[in-house]
Amino acid sequence: MSSNSDSIIATANASEKVLLTICDRDYSNWRTDPIVALPPDFHPLTHKLFDSDTICITDGIVSILHSPLRELGQIFPGVLILDDGKTYGRTENKKRLLYKCIPNN
Repeated sequence: MSSNSDSIIATANASEKVLLTICDRDYSNWRTDPIVALPPDFHPLTHKLFDSDTICITDGIVSILHSPLRELGQIFPGVLILDDGKTYGRTENKKRLLYKCIPNN
């Protein structure tokens, strides 16, 4: 759940733009500007959101209005996480391993 759950002062409406700010690389702390009521099951990772994405929430449906990282195209800066040799599968041809990469902003 969002870190701003105790300070909800408004409810998102259909025409309101909301700027999402991710506060840590684990996505355990985030906030919105303006502060709005989020759906109870809302989590940025579930909706594949990045820091500084501008979103609109209508009837529990999240729409991305603007995403600076997505505008960069296929390539964007990131930090490759190599924890204890943990991998996340292989490519389709089984030649390369997949690792966790966190956007670096």
